[in-house]
Amino acid sequence: KKILLNIILAVFMIFSFIPNVFAAESSIFDAKTITIGSSYQGSITETNSLDYYKLTIPSSGRLTLKATAEIHWINYYIYNESGDELWHINPSWNSTSEIISTNQSFDLTKGVYYFAVRNDGTNFGTYSFSFEYIDANESFSESDNSIKNANQITLNQNYSGQLAINDDRDFYVVVLPSSGEIVFNASANMKWVYYKIYNESGTEIWSINPNWNGTTGIITSREIIDLVQGTYYLSISKDGSNTGNYSFNIDFNSSNESFSESQT
Repeated sequence: KKILLNIILAVFMIFSFIPNVFAAESSIFDAKTITIGSSYQGSITETNSLDYYKLTIPSSGRLTLKATAEIHWINYYIYNESGDELWHINPSWNSTSEIISTNQSFDLTKGVYYFAVRNDGTNFGTYSFSFEYIDANESFSESDNSIKNANQITLNQNYSGQLAINDDRDFYVVVLPSSGEIVFNASANMKWVYYKIYNESGTEIWSINPNWNGTTGIITSREIIDLVQGTYYLSISKDGSNTGNYSFNIDFNSSNESFSESQT
């Protein structure tokens, strides 16, 4: 009995490392559901030129596609739940190994997505892939893409967020109890980013497009701005196609004016 049990366990261990192999669907509406962290295999043939897979991201974060293909050329796509193309790559063939190896990361918001594998010309063969995921650990959900949906923040508190392929900018609202000096401290792990401040009427009153540090790969900002009492909106937005995580806080030093003043 002990020998039989060991054989069963050995067989189980072998099959637990074999990638999932099933016939994917050529229609996005019939896409096979896959999970993050699992490996999958498929094939592109004369009668099957396109495969769709469906995956769900539990919260905003960075998705990394790791794939290999024994095909001369191949196309990989990411679509949103509505079927709109968000990302595409046609990776290069390695003539020495005769394999296409892909390791690409992209930032996405929480939701359902479709991954597609499509042939390029008349090239056919097998492929395998998996997805890895890192949570962005945002302070707020992705419902802050306009001034009217800005998330309320508190002075002297730390916040974090993410700009993604499908998330161009985030808005935050803060109230200054009196006129004074705000110290805006921020860090962003992307190549370029815009920081802007709007007054209560939605008029832009301050903007900066800080320099990227090529050594650290991070943009670090510390800006001092004098503002009167009132409500303000902070916007953090993409510059081009650059995406990634960011963090910030706003410190405040009152000017202790004898008479108060406001935006109006």
